[in-house]
Parts: sequence; C-alpha cells; structure tokens
Amino acid sequence: MKLAEELKSVKGLEMGTYNPEKNKVGFVNYQSFPTLVHYSKTNKRGTVIKFTNRKGKQIDSIKAWLLENSDAYKAHIAGQTKTDL
Repeated sequence: MKLAEELKSVKGLEMGTYNPEKNKVGFVNYQSFPTLVHYSKTNKRGTVIKFTNRKGKQIDSIKAWLLENSDAYKAHIAGQTKTDL
C-alpha cells in the first residue's frame, strides 16, 4: 500500500485493508475490487471513493478525492503549504 505509506504522517487519517469475504458486516456490500471507502467521524457507514484505476493514476486520483472530502487531509496539506513558504 504505497499510498498508506505516503500518507502515514497525516494526523486523523488512517489507511487499511478490509476483506469482505473474511469479515462480514451487514451494511458493507461492495460489488467490485478494489473498492475504496472513506469513513469519517460523522459517517460510520462510509462513502465510496470514485477514482481513476488506470495504471500510474490511482494515487493522484485518490489524493484529489481526499483533498475535496477529507478534513484531515485538507489540514495536512494546509500545514505543508505554510511550512513551504
């Protein structure tokens, strides 16, 4: 999980894997693999992340989604921008 390694310093954002065949949860019903889901403090059922699954484009696509939808990632990027000045 290259992306998880890249984002491990983002406070409040955790990345992990989940195998629905081994871990049955009633409200989890994903039809394709890989399916990425964003769970937040206020949304425990999750939001499916729509991303580009073309080779070489996945990480940038997921980061763009996080920038729009993850408060933790937005705060991390804002903090980086301030230290880069």
